[in-house]
Amino acid sequence: MIVVPRHSTIPRIARGTAPAADAMLRAGSRKAFTLIEVLVVISIIAIASAVAIPRLAGSISRARVNSAGQRIIADLSRARSRAIAQSRGVTITFSRLTYRIIGDQRPPERAMPSLVSLAEAPYYCELDSADFSGTDSLTYDMFGTPSSGGAITLTCGAHSIFIKVDEASGIGAIR
Repeated sequence: MIVVPRHSTIPRIARGTAPAADAMLRAGSRKAFTLIEVLVVISIIAIASAVAIPRLAGSISRARVNSAGQRIIADLSRARSRAIAQSRGVTITFSRLTYRIIGDQRPPERAMPSLVSLAEAPYYCELDSADFSGTDSLTYDMFGTPSSGGAITLTCGAHSIFIKVDEASGIGAIR
């Protein structure tokens, strides 16, 4: 038997007189979470998700409508360029879910897509209106001059954009 003097420099844990230290050693050796800890973490994740998901959905529809608008503007510009390059008219006709480009005379592998669907991936949008002096078509003549100016309204989810087509130049811009 070892006898330790009362005022020894040996730590109390080594002497076995510190019950709190023994409890800490037992608690530190556990290898699992309690049910309460898991439920608290799941609750925090659920609350954070409930706040973030509606904002994410709004961001996605905003990005889709902006992307579709940029696509329409790019196709307007390409149609104008094709009309000038081919010295002949190129027409874009709009409907609620699609628009068609008519008059590109290049070989099919180099031509612009003649039908663009706004209702399918990646856009999932629809055209609320396309008005070019009372019609849903815009024609660029051989000089790239548009038949008229006009406006296109595009919607995706709760977000809408307005595209204005300049009467003199035929160039579109999001307003």
